[in-house]
Amino acid sequence: MNLANDDEIISQISGFGRLFFSQLFSDGCDRESFVWIFDQNEPSKFLRSSQHFGDSQFEIHIIDHFAGRQPLLINSESVRNEIKIPFRPTAILDSNVVNYLHQYVTSKIQLEANRQKTVREFLNFVVTNNLDYNPFFYYMEGAAKDENGSLLRYAQEISESTCVRY
Repeated sequence: MNLANDDEIISQISGFGRLFFSQLFSDGCDRESFVWIFDQNEPSKFLRSSQHFGDSQFEIHIIDHFAGRQPLLINSESVRNEIKIPFRPTAILDSNVVNYLHQYVTSKIQLEANRQKTVREFLNFVVTNNLDYNPFFYYMEGAAKDENGSLLRYAQEISESTCVRY
């Protein structure tokens, strides 16, 4: 009995899914439905896998939820014509990473040398690979916890420091 590895199974399912949904949408009757497929044969143009910066003492991670695959939209339009969907891959930063970026920009002296190096490696990767990042999660978390109205005081500072080009 031959057992296929996970990548082979995913590839077979993806190929079948692409064929199945392409045939389903080819008649053009259903213009509303759509399916996203993550085909093993279509690698991502942005991330090949999750990225890790730093060491066990201090780490920053970018988690690739697509496992190195490019999302493919299958709908009635994409089956009839090739469509280009602009992607803007964005890293949603957690509060700790936002705080470290803020410290890196405003007062590097407060960050230990190994933390500065880790933040710099993260920023180099993001800039080199044209990834967007934003403090959205930080704002949402802050808004949920903001009992005394202090979020607005920090939000402008954080926004300015995360917008600095490195």
